[in-house]
Amino acid sequence: MNRPKLNLMLQELPTLQPEYVITWKNDKLGHNRGDLLKIKAAIRNAGARLEYVEGIEPESILLEGFTDAFAEYYSLQL
Repeated sequence: MNRPKLNLMLQELPTLQPEYVITWKNDKLGHNRGDLLKIKAAIRNAGARLEYVEGIEPESILLEGFTDAFAEYYSLQL
């Protein structure tokens, strides 16, 4: 979570109230499932829909959980 630009975006979400937050793919938001849950909750609580350029459909909860876990696994293997 020590990422200044990400934290700035999260701070500005309530003020900007974007319709969408677009990221390349799921693991660009974070590599820790706890952090990912917090980040995604902040985005959704601001009323924005999370969209991925590459990767999963946000409506697929099972697949989204799997990719969160894989991002964390990959980070630990590095």
